[in-house]
Amino acid sequence: MKQALQAFVAVILFSAPCSLYSQGAPAEKPRVLWIAAHPDDLDYTAAGTMATFARQGAQVYYLVLTDGGKGSEDRTMTPERLRDIRREEQRAAAKVLGVQDVFFLDTQTAR
Repeated sequence: MKQALQAFVAVILFSAPCSLYSQGAPAEKPRVLWIAAHPDDLDYTAAGTMATFARQGAQVYYLVLTDGGKGSEDRTMTPERLRDIRREEQRAAAKVLGVQDVFFLDTQTAR
């Protein structure tokens, strides 16, 4: 499942047009939903594209599948605290890029 989702996201990334308005301005603002497995994946893979879409007037949204509660080498870090930090960081990064909102499905990160 994880590999299938990554392949799907990669197809979206590499087939994304340079401009949302190559055929002229649409009647309503386009909506873009970018899906990633983990917090920060979105910023490493598509930040420039999403910022461009937002600047062109699209309504951009992020969907993060996992909660981001794993992956710290800090032994004092709890999964709950790490999850909260990563959510805050993801929302802050999205705001800089012009993303409308970030949604989290809260699936536990496997490790």
